[in-house]
Amino acid sequence: MYFVADLAHPDTDRAARAFDALVMPALTAASRRALDNVLHGGARCPGVARRARCHECETAVRDLALDAFDRLREALDEPGRGRLASVAVHARSAAARDERVADAAELLAAPRSPRHPAWVRCARQQFVALPVRHLEGAVRRRRAVAEGRPARPERDLRTAGWAGELRGDPVDLELLVFDTQRALRGRSDAVEPPADLCRRLGVEPGDAAARVRAMRARLRAVNPGFYHACHRAPSLSMDALRADELPARNADPYTRADRTRAREVVARMLESDERDWLVAIVEAWDGRDVKGFLVGLGRRRVLRLLRLVEAAGLDWVGRRVGE
Repeated sequence: MYFVADLAHPDTDRAARAFDALVMPALTAASRRALDNVLHGGARCPGVARRARCHECETAVRDLALDAFDRLREALDEPGRGRLASVAVHARSAAARDERVADAAELLAAPRSPRHPAWVRCARQQFVALPVRHLEGAVRRRRAVAEGRPARPERDLRTAGWAGELRGDPVDLELLVFDTQRALRGRSDAVEPPADLCRRLGVEPGDAAARVRAMRARLRAVNPGFYHACHRAPSLSMDALRADELPARNADPYTRADRTRAREVVARMLESDERDWLVAIVEAWDGRDVKGFLVGLGRRRVLRLLRLVEAAGLDWVGRRVGE
């Protein structure tokens, strides 16, 4: 059993275990949505064996906890000063010697309340709310760098010399920046910007979508490497769909009208930026290896594309992709 006073224990190992018991439940719960978005395409983390989160999710949360613990130990050297003053002072108080960490952890994980002690409100803000607020962006940037993609595409588009000719129109630039950031989040299939962005820039949604397509084409012409690094289809590295969810190559449960409509949709997609998604599905079909694809598009989108390819006919789509 750990007590809140153990946070200030001279034995760093004991202090770290007490800190984990205090912070990890709240931090794990608060970070779930951000990590599901950035690491699992918006789907719930599948976990590993009986563990609640996968290794990558656990590592991200652990990194946040380690940084928070280091900041607390620094604050304990000068109790009464800094943003963690109330936590440091309380950890050294007489009351903390009898206060169980498990009880404090329940308060930390509970919804905010003005009735909670000041040190708990401070700990929630500094150890949970603030780290999680920037978690998704930080993880995306680290993954982008590891995968050879631009970590801050908005900075490159606004300042790089090669992008100078893309900065002629401020509205077009803002649309391109948003579209590129969206592509890095696995949404190359989307073209129309959100309504709030259109209102802010003073453009109609239809016009904005046309301008996005035009700016994508200009970016691809100016810097093909940068464009494909941002808009490429994710790597298909691990199986993630059950076998019964994948259409069979020779299955034909569709009517002729269904097949005709599906092929019309596929033909349009092959002329758009969605072509890469179809290529990826065709290349991965035999191996049924689509976890990375799920990370990029999300499970529902992948299943819709699989059904579309099934309806159009895998062999037919494969021939069209190869043209």
